[in-house]
Amino acid sequence: KVVMARSKITDYGALDGVCEYAVAIDLGTTSIAVELFDCLDGDVIYATVTENHQSMYGVDVESRIDSSIRGRQYDLSAIVIRDILSCLEDVSRKLPDGVNIEELPIVLAGNTAMIHMLCNMSCAGLVDYPYKPQDLSGQEIELDDGIFVTTFPAISAFIGGDIVSSIYALDIDRS
Repeated sequence: KVVMARSKITDYGALDGVCEYAVAIDLGTTSIAVELFDCLDGDVIYATVTENHQSMYGVDVESRIDSSIRGRQYDLSAIVIRDILSCLEDVSRKLPDGVNIEELPIVLAGNTAMIHMLCNMSCAGLVDYPYKPQDLSGQEIELDDGIFVTTFPAISAFIGGDIVSSIYALDIDRS
């Protein structure tokens, strides 16, 4: 597992021998943070952040869910994918010669609504009781040719992959 915690990968030994570098993405409502890690020692090699340009459809997640339901679902997905790809392009310029971003494990954490918007899934089930997300499982999505991102699974509409990644990082699941 690759989990961002205090600018370190936790349990990076799990990647020892599998890869030299990995990328972690925090998909937030206001910003998107991307960090390139050294899997051998867990150090951050490079970090970048950008505004989440979905904000043109509302500064809060509720406004974006409403926009998604009112026909902007694809637009919201395309915008956030473009933002993430821009950050990954920055990261790729920091990679050593011969290492390609397409070869790296890339994990992404975000709340349930943000993951639904990223994956172009309907947010309709997130609006009213009984709050049933379309999908809670972790997703592997192809953002662009050969660039795959694995999202953390969610537990419910209100306990998303962002919280799940924190549980893993803090080893709460083993306490």
